[in-house]
Amino acid sequence: MITVPYERLSGYPREQRERGRLVATDRLICNWEDRHELANEILGLTWPLRQAPQSYRADFPFCMARRVAIEPMGELVRDTDGHGRNTYERAILTVEYETPSGGAVQRIAPDEQTIIEEELYPSAQVLMAPAHGLYWDDARTIPFTDAEAPLLTLRQLDWQVTVYGMPVVPAVAIDYMNCVNDSAVVSPTLGVVFEAETVLFHGARPSRIWTTGGAQPWKVVFPFTIKPSGWNRFYRRGAAVPAVVYDAAGEPWTPYEPVDFRQLGFWPVE
Repeated sequence: MITVPYERLSGYPREQRERGRLVATDRLICNWEDRHELANEILGLTWPLRQAPQSYRADFPFCMARRVAIEPMGELVRDTDGHGRNTYERAILTVEYETPSGGAVQRIAPDEQTIIEEELYPSAQVLMAPAHGLYWDDARTIPFTDAEAPLLTLRQLDWQVTVYGMPVVPAVAIDYMNCVNDSAVVSPTLGVVFEAETVLFHGARPSRIWTTGGAQPWKVVFPFTIKPSGWNRFYRRGAAVPAVVYDAAGEPWTPYEPVDFRQLGFWPVE
C-alpha cells in the first residue's frame, strides 16, 4: 500500500511485452524528503511491516517492482539536512517492474533475496457428530456414546508464512497464539482472502543466526490453520451447520480471541 503522495511523469508508464513476460518502467515525482519512504513502500521494504513488492497491474500480479532509481528535480538547496549533502525540492523515482523469467521454473537471481514465502496445503479434522436428536430409519436414537454415531470430516487448510529479514520479532508473535483474525485478511503473495475468525494462529517460530559480522535479521515462521466455518462456531445436536454459542449474559462465546493480525509484522497497517 502506497501512502506517500506522488505524481506520475508525463509519458509513463512504458511497457515491453515478451513471451509470457511484461517489463514496465514508471517514473514518479514526490517531495525530496519523501523519496526513500516512497521507494521502500514500492519495494515492500517498510519496517517493521515488510510486505511483497508492489504489483504493476492486477492482471499481471507477478510483475513486481524490482528496483528504484532516484534523481533530483527542481531547485538545489544546500546543506539543509545538516549533513552537508545537497537537497532538492522534488525527486524523480524510476521504477522498473518485471515478471520472473524462466516460465514455470522458479529462479532467484543472485542479487535478489527472498522476502516472504507462503505455503497452503489441505488438511482435515475428524469430529464425532453430536448425534442426540438424530435417528436411524427404525426410529432408534443414536446416543452420542454409541460407536455408530456418525463421523464428520471437516475440511481445513494449513497455511504457513515464512518472513525473512525481520529486524525484530513483534511480541504479539507469541502473545497471539491460539487467537483468530478479527477481520478479513489477504495472504501477502498468494492473494487469497480469509474471512474474519476463520484463521487460527499457532504462535510464531523465530530463528536467527550469528556470523562473524554479527547478528543477522530474524527468520520467522507463522503457522496458521483455516477453518472455513469459523473457529468460534460449534456443532449442536441434530444440526449439520455450526452456530454461535452465547454465554449467560447473552454475549457470543469466543474461546478463540479475535485480534488484529496486522500487528504480526508482515501485513500493512492503514
